[in-house]
Amino acid sequence: GSGNIGLVCEFGPVPITSIACPLEEQAYQAAAMLDVLLSGANLPNPNLVFPPGDLVARESTNSVAARLELVKRALACMADRLAEPDLDARLVAEHCGVSLRVLYREFEKDLLSTPISCLLKMRVRRAQELLRGGEPKIEHIAEACGFANLRTFQRAFQRQAGMPPTQWRRQHRD
Repeated sequence: GSGNIGLVCEFGPVPITSIACPLEEQAYQAAAMLDVLLSGANLPNPNLVFPPGDLVARESTNSVAARLELVKRALACMADRLAEPDLDARLVAEHCGVSLRVLYREFEKDLLSTPISCLLKMRVRRAQELLRGGEPKIEHIAEACGFANLRTFQRAFQRQAGMPPTQWRRQHRD
């Protein structure tokens, strides 16, 4: 999607990822251009180009491209139980009815990754959504994403995103 229009992106059968557009800046520039035209002058630059905004990830890109049915089931379990701090690979394996060894083997075969690595990425991605959406307290975000404590959340976020959550929020606000 383009334009990040909430009614379109959020309320379809699957919320779609979109690119945010600087709508306020576009409106301001359009008004300024109209003012110039109404005064009878010619536009100095009639073709303004705006750089694309941030990618706003939603459910349409919130999944990993898994091929194996077991891995798909495991990822769905992780997504459903993301906020549970005690969720680990053992619980996911139990939910899927397989041994921990089989779960790890299938993740490695299908995604070249581990279940825990995928769970961590899903949690950080969810944290980024909450940070972008304006959830005021980092502690609430850590809890909503299943991190056992604030320090664990901050370390995991830093490793995945390359910066602390507060800095990431400043750079990616809607």
